[in-house]
Amino acid sequence: MTDDQWHDLEKKLHQFKSFYELHSYANQHQIVFDAEDWEYFSEKFTEILEKKTKENIYIDTTGLILP
Repeated sequence: MTDDQWHDLEKKLHQFKSFYELHSYANQHQIVFDAEDWEYFSEKFTEILEKKTKENIYIDTTGLILP
């Protein structure tokens, strides 16, 4: 990972909503994590996700036939 990629990812980290989005961004920008980089970003992103409020999802099950 180059220094520019590091700084760009650092800035964008708060915009991702899931690890899937983080990996998609990394793949699109040809970012390859070494073990130390991945440890740093995964811990930091996990902290960000834990701080975000959790949203309840309402699923309309009206008319659903269950066994």
